[in-house]
Formats: sequence, C-alpha cells, structure tokens
Amino acid sequence: MVLSVGSALRRIDELVSRTPACVGIYAADCPEWIISELSCWSYGLVAVPLYDTLGEEAIHHICKQTNISLIICDTPIKARKLITKRHNLDCLKGILIIRPEGQLSELQAEAGDGLQICDFYEFMPAGVDELLLICYTSGTTGMPKGVTLTNRAILGTLAGMIQQTPELLVLYAGGRIGYSLGGLPTLMQDLVALRPTLFAGVPRLLVRIYEAVHAKMSSHGWQRIALEWAVDSQLTLADKQIYYDGSLYDKLLFSKMRESFGGNLRAVITGSAPISPTILRFTRALFNCPVLEGYGSTEACGVLTLSVAGDLNGGHVGTPVSSVALKLMDVPEMELVAERDNKGEICWKSVGGTSGYFKRPEMTAELIDQYGWMHTGDIGMWINGSLKIIDRCKQIFKLSQGEYVAPEKVELVYQESPLIANVFVDGSPLSSFPVAIIVPDKQGVLKALNGNGEDIKNCSLRSLCESSLVKTLIFKDCIHLGEKAKLKGFEKVKNIYLTPRAFTIENGLLTPTLKASRHAIRKCYAKELELMQKQPMS
Repeated sequence: MVLSVGSALRRIDELVSRTPACVGIYAADCPEWIISELSCWSYGLVAVPLYDTLGEEAIHHICKQTNISLIICDTPIKARKLITKRHNLDCLKGILIIRPEGQLSELQAEAGDGLQICDFYEFMPAGVDELLLICYTSGTTGMPKGVTLTNRAILGTLAGMIQQTPELLVLYAGGRIGYSLGGLPTLMQDLVALRPTLFAGVPRLLVRIYEAVHAKMSSHGWQRIALEWAVDSQLTLADKQIYYDGSLYDKLLFSKMRESFGGNLRAVITGSAPISPTILRFTRALFNCPVLEGYGSTEACGVLTLSVAGDLNGGHVGTPVSSVALKLMDVPEMELVAERDNKGEICWKSVGGTSGYFKRPEMTAELIDQYGWMHTGDIGMWINGSLKIIDRCKQIFKLSQGEYVAPEKVELVYQESPLIANVFVDGSPLSSFPVAIIVPDKQGVLKALNGNGEDIKNCSLRSLCESSLVKTLIFKDCIHLGEKAKLKGFEKVKNIYLTPRAFTIENGLLTPTLKASRHAIRKCYAKELELMQKQPMS
C-alpha cells in the first residue's frame, strides 16, 4: 500500500502550481489519509483536509481560496462530486482516488482531457518555513478559517511529544492505528474488532455512554444503588492509582461493559469541550484506567495543556505541554483583571503555532497581538497550577443585573439529565435570567412518565414537546440538577422551550466537533428566545 501511494507522487509537479502547492485530501479516516498527508509533507506540498461535514459550499470555497490543483479522495462518489463541479473549479487539474472500485476508466472518461487522474511528482524536501498544512476550522459562524501551519510549526509540535501527535508517535513506535469507517452507527462494532488500548472521544460521547448505562441499570432501584456503590468502590482504589480488575463488582458490572469497547483500554483522552466531574468519575470507574483531559486548537497544531494520569481532581485541563507558554490576559469589556481576579483570556506562545489565517490578514491580526501572543477567545483561570476553562469570551453573556453567565458551564449540568438529548442556554442584557432550548430524550421522557403513573407507550417526540406535563417534568429536573451542582441563582434557567428538532451536524446546529453552533441555534430560535426572556416559568 505504501509503495503504491508513494509511486503516485512522482509526477505531481505537472499538476500543481507553486507558492504554495496545495493538495486536498477528501476522504474519511483511513490509513491512506495519513500516508497521503505525510507524503505531501515529504514532497514540499501543503495538505488541505476536506470533510463532508463542512458542506459542499464550504468545500468549494476552500478549493477556490487555496487554489487546489489536486485532490486525493477515497471513493468514486466523491470523485464524481468534484467532476460535476469542475466548471467552477478552474484550479483543479487532477484527482487521485484511493479506492476506485473498478470505475477508474469510467471516471477518466467522465473527467475528460482537462481533468486527470495522475501520479505524484518526485521528491522535493520542504524548507523549515515552508507551508505544509492549511487546516480549516469549522467555527460556529461564517465560512471556515484556514489555519496555516509551517514545517517549523510541525517540528516544534514534535518537541511536545505525544500530546500533539499521537498518530505519528504510534507509527514511530511500531503501533497500530484503527479507523472507524462507518461513523457512529458502526463505532461499537469497530471498537470490539480493533480492541484499542487508547481511546480519544469528545465529552458528549462519554455522556451518552453514561446515560445508556444508567438507563439500563435504573429499571430497578437496587440496580441503581448497586451501580453507585460499585463506582464509589472502584474509585477508592483508583484514587490510590490502583486499577484492579479482580474485584467482584468489577467482574459483575464493569468488565462486561468494557467488552463492548474491546476490553483492552489502558487510557481515555477527552477534549474539545468541558466534561463534568460526574461523567469523569464514572468513566474512570467504567474503564478502570486513567482519563485525561486536554485543551488545544487547530491554531496550536494540537494540544496546549493535558492533565496527567496521577491527577484525580478533575474540573481542569491540566498543565501546559512542552514548548508551550500560557498566560491569562485582562478582558476589559468583562471587567476582568487577570492579576486581581485570577481569570482572563487564555493566550499562548509556541514554536508549534500557526503563522495566521490563510488569505485573512484582518483575522490574523485579531488572533496574534504585537507581542506574538495567540488569543484563544477562551476565558480561563488557574487552579493549583492547572488551567480551568470557563467559557468562550463571545459566548459568555451579561444579564440585566450585571452578572455574567458562562453557558457551557450551565449546559454541562443539564446534560446529565436522562430527559435531555440536547440543550442550549442563552441570555440577554435585557433579561435578568437565562433560558434554554431543549431537545428532549424521547425514551427518557417516556420512561419517566410511565414511572409517574402515566400510561404512555406510543407518542411522537413532537407531541411530547407540546405537552405541558413534559415541560414541567423537564423544568423540575433542571431545577434539581442546578441545586445539586450548586449553580448560582442567576445561572439557573428560569424558562425552557422544547423542540423535537435534534442538534446535528447535518442541520448546522452542531459543529463537526459536536459543540452547539451557538450562532445558528440563536438564529433558528430567535422568536422563542425573545418570548422566554420576557417571563419566567411559574
């Protein structure tokens, strides 16, 4: 496989233009993906990842902005998408297909003379400051931004070792990498087949695991009590850095659950969004291994901070990794003085950072200040030398009484409810309280209603959302969770709106990293948010 992909690189200079020479990689996760990226770097080319989740309009925009001459794609379906759009992509000269499925000749005929399926060109080493990667961030508003990463940035990142480049380190150590080609529908089957030792996932996935286990175990009161006792007992050993799988409760409960994930996990890494202490504790008990939290960005070329296996406190994202310097800066518009409040905007420096946004000088100026500090737009604070993320500068909203609310913090609390599938918390300077848009969890709601004596079996999600009984049920659960998490009075939502429309990547209400697309949700439910902010629920 490596030889066949490598031989395809010999004649790429016939198809790409220099300064910089951009190659698109339009494929799902697979071994050829990383081989293609490494091959591009070896030949002094700039890799530009393209994802279906960005949408066709965004992919078209990226291709035109980066002047992509060659695109590597994995299937004939994607190749045909590019062929049909070729009249709007004058820059595109060639397509390399990873799995042509016997349709190579047919695709060549469809492509015609102006679009080739071709080989790559001869070896050309990249200079230290040559551009190697333009990685577009999904963002939550507008078109994606192209983060430029040079050879120096990639090499500087390597100084940070495993945190930023796990795939490269695994390959270097002779390890194996497994890819789930089927996405979420086949993820569990793939985990059983691959039996990974390291699993990386967003907190939302861990929340779903927690909810699934609790839903299964809460049918009888004694099962729920047994589960809670087992978690506490498992963590008693884990708090001493002892991960023992020979106990009775581990054999009866957790070991069987772990088999669904391959039964071979030795560490779990999570990031991209905060994780609640409850979910963190449960995940450590379930998998019987360290669970590490990380914080980073595309602009940083990977991870900026990572917790260590021996840190069991949770609620933070660890300390800066090698070659990264972090500081908190004042945020005048929020009346935050970093030295006084121990809170501020998280800013960083590193040799592994981006040089800016591709063809976006105005956005680059907002990102990098005159002293070379990169501004993340995140508000953080220091806890015993570890960094805690509070929320995004632009996401934190101010209420009429002058209090600031971090919506992600509040959403994290309400996401623990088995009655809630998605939640979006928002507020306004014209209102004194936050409100929430909630997508109910149909099975959780039906189970709760039946448990309260309501004989409901077949009921649509839309009907549940229109029920005042369901609205009251979910609102009371929010109150309970808010008190349990010790939210301040001004942080608790005072009104909710139920919708059957799930937040998904496809409808634009979730980003590709499974975060709420706040601008899109706010725009979609503008009228409902305005009405809720006028009057709290009684």
